[in-house]
Amino acid sequence: MWRNATVIFLAYGYVSASILGVLMYSWMYLRLLRDQRLLQHINPRRINIPLREILAFIVPGLSSILATVALSTVSIFLLGAIRTMSDVAYFRAVLPLAQMNSIVMASFTLLYTPSAARLLANSDYHAINKLYWQTAAWMSVISFPIFAVTFSLAQPLTVFLYGARYEQAAPILALLSFGSYFNVALGFNLQTLKVVKRLRYITVMSVLAVLLNVVLNVVLIPRFGAVGAAIGTAASLVIYNLLMQVGLLRAANFNAFDREYLSIYLAIASGAAGLFVFQYFSSLSIYLALPLTGCVSLLVLAIAKKKLKIMEVFPELLSLPFARLLT
Repeated sequence: MWRNATVIFLAYGYVSASILGVLMYSWMYLRLLRDQRLLQHINPRRINIPLREILAFIVPGLSSILATVALSTVSIFLLGAIRTMSDVAYFRAVLPLAQMNSIVMASFTLLYTPSAARLLANSDYHAINKLYWQTAAWMSVISFPIFAVTFSLAQPLTVFLYGARYEQAAPILALLSFGSYFNVALGFNLQTLKVVKRLRYITVMSVLAVLLNVVLNVVLIPRFGAVGAAIGTAASLVIYNLLMQVGLLRAANFNAFDREYLSIYLAIASGAAGLFVFQYFSSLSIYLALPLTGCVSLLVLAIAKKKLKIMEVFPELLSLPFARLLT
């Protein structure tokens, strides 16, 4: 901004920052090896790399990551090739907002995968089911305020952040937000498939999801533009997660859904739908809509708190003055 430079200059900045980061981490890594006295034991001539075993584990994981990224980026490229740059701008502007629904899920991944792996080592499939759906319920409730704002309040949020000229991007945000939150609500199906070693299934379904996304976008973009791209992307995300869920059903002793948490998902669906309808017919400003969303989010938490067992998971909260509200 200070130089009034082009986006090419910004791209060079991103690349330079990435290179600097890699160099810094490499230097820190070498210092760590030296401090732990491990560097002297590393001899390139004696290193044996089990390439086949490594690739067998990496390819499925990498394919799922690439599929998740491709489901949104492919739509952008197809929009640019088939439609105008305005359509690309509408889609690209709201995409980061929709992806905020996955922030909580990314944080929970570090906690879920090791726990599921330990339970699998003991063949405790009932506990894996319990961990899976309890984690899914936790993520759904914590992510609900983000979903409510980006889905139910998509129109006022888009106008507030980007101005009236981006009002056409509101339905795009709502669709992308729904697809992203659907991924959160179904839980760690992909991570669980990795734990139970359904690696080939992950690879095949990831490729099919990307191909489906391409087909849907090619069909929908010429007629509906950026909204068509959002429909194709959201539909691909939903179908991809359903395919992952089918893969879990074929795994040993896994339940498609735990009815214990049905009330939580019904509360979430009712809250989001109610906010959407109320906003659609009343056209509230963002300043009134946000407090209303906060109240609905607290109501969802009140309905879900007994099922989530907050005090059992976080007993440290008992020392807080509002602890009784969470029991």
